[in-house]
Amino acid sequence: MRPLLLMATKRYADDVPQTSSSANLSSLDNDLIKRSCTLCIDTAHRLIETLYQHLDTMYRSSGWHSVYCRLSLLSDPQNSNLSLTFSVAFASATILLASLKLPRVDEKSGTAFEVSWTRCLSIMKHYEEQIHTAPYAVRVLETLRYGIQESQNRGQSESSPYSHVSS
Repeated sequence: MRPLLLMATKRYADDVPQTSSSANLSSLDNDLIKRSCTLCIDTAHRLIETLYQHLDTMYRSSGWHSVYCRLSLLSDPQNSNLSLTFSVAFASATILLASLKLPRVDEKSGTAFEVSWTRCLSIMKHYEEQIHTAPYAVRVLETLRYGIQESQNRGQSESSPYSHVSS
């Protein structure tokens, strides 16, 4: 799903011209891409919600969790669940950031983003004592969000009918 999300963000980027292959997608292809992106983003929201709800518990996730992050078990068996939770939160945050580059469906999607974003940063900050890269990861995500918002603001001001008028 994430490769389709990446492709979709590139398709909607203002500074990237449409290639002949992306312009010739059928409506079925477009619908499949849109639904896949929506599923990916919704899954990120649900993962963040679940992690956030169980932040102060000894929550243990299902088996896919340990299979997905076998490396964390090998590198630090004592903190494997912490590392995995942190990794899932970070991956979910990157999906949320990618969603900012897609057209908004409704105002609810902006509210859902803010709630999940705040929760995700709370999860990551919760683990700052145990995971030494946590503060750096939070700064990277905040910097990426700022960059996306600045890019969008520049795009909006350039497309404004009054962008040529100086104040």
